[in-house]
Amino acid sequence: MEVEPYEFRSRWELPVDRAHLWNVVETSLAADDPLPWWNLVQVVGRDDGALHLMARSGLGYRLRFTIDDLRLRRPGQMTFTSTGDLVGRAVLRFVPVGRRRTVLLIDWHVEVTRPWMRRTDVVLRPVFSAAHAVVMRRGERRLRRWLGESGR
Repeated sequence: MEVEPYEFRSRWELPVDRAHLWNVVETSLAADDPLPWWNLVQVVGRDDGALHLMARSGLGYRLRFTIDDLRLRRPGQMTFTSTGDLVGRAVLRFVPVGRRRTVLLIDWHVEVTRPWMRRTDVVLRPVFSAAHAVVMRRGERRLRRWLGESGR
């Protein structure tokens, strides 16, 4: 069954300058848990530079995927590929907005591989897209709060 790829675009406004945000992200990537602030996405393993993640949708299903081929282009761009339940490529752009604000633009183009999601795509695509938007909005809010509380 042919299923159109998803083109997810998110825009996160964060209360820190671009250099600071970049340093926080880069430092976090080296930590055991690079996403301590995001309760809906958790690292379930790492190996050879790959991050194995599990995302909870909030609608009762979970997706497992691996982030690999992570490329950092200081100070403004990060790219990665994903495999597993979500196969595709992402580009994150760190755009300065004023002295102490950065917009993080996230473009992630993926195909779903889970058979039930592919079979139900024609009906549930809006639900899957809405679930993704909820996960991303919560990620933005929690990162903003985490940056403020931790003094990062």
